[in-house]
Amino acid sequence: MKKEGDFSLMLEARVPALEEPESNWFSLIRIAFFLGVSFAGLALIYGSLIFFLPEGAMSRFDAAFQGMSFFWLLCCAFYFWGAIEKKTLPEMGLSLKGTDLMAGISIGLCAILLLYGLGFVFNLIDLAPLKSGILPAFGGALGLAIALALLEEILFRGYLFQTLLSDMPHWLAAAIASFLFAQVHFLRQGNLQELLLPFLGFFLAGLSLCYATWLTGNLSLAMGLHFSWLFALSLFERLGIWSYPQSFLTGKGNPLTGLLGIVAVLVISAALRYVYGAPLSSKGVRK
Repeated sequence: MKKEGDFSLMLEARVPALEEPESNWFSLIRIAFFLGVSFAGLALIYGSLIFFLPEGAMSRFDAAFQGMSFFWLLCCAFYFWGAIEKKTLPEMGLSLKGTDLMAGISIGLCAILLLYGLGFVFNLIDLAPLKSGILPAFGGALGLAIALALLEEILFRGYLFQTLLSDMPHWLAAAIASFLFAQVHFLRQGNLQELLLPFLGFFLAGLSLCYATWLTGNLSLAMGLHFSWLFALSLFERLGIWSYPQSFLTGKGNPLTGLLGIVAVLVISAALRYVYGAPLSSKGVRK
């Protein structure tokens, strides 16, 4: 018989009942409409640049196209979230939590160091002479990491994940959002054997970021993780500091596409569980 003041009673009072919404799939229709409008806009932007620019000049305007695409996708996400979902930005998870952001950056950088450290210890990768100045490489990597972490977290763990959570269990919403996240990174041709392991790496990374969002109820932790990973990989690539053969262990151009990268993602997920414990709710963003 449980007595007043018993720890188990206190825990039950703190943790709400895990009630999963019944899946009615209506959120998928809204997501499909969002993706259709977004990609139609991107096609219009790209087509306009091709039409108005001189032949062969498109390559010089890659940064302009990326900037316009970034702005357009953010506008679409914010408009659909407010007009279609009729929710506020904090409900998307856009409430900055400094401790979560710094925790994400710290955990992500530790995982990166573990990844490259294992590769170096087992002679899978080696140091190489610098091919770029440190300051230009640092600035470029910083700008890229901030932009992509912000955009991808708002789109995938913000709009997509939270919209799917409106009528799906969290595990199913995370799986669908992570599948789309991985798919966007592999919009190219290739045989199944070459793409299977890289796709799995990005899919698991998406699940880990969804888990981070579910744990904290905001995007700060996921943004920190995503930023640290992008920043470190971009900085190393610009500096050319690492030299390694492409293999199923080290991946192709991105360690996340290899087996060691997948191990690093699993370590991140375990670290999140250790630091934050079990989620207080199964419904994503806390009210």
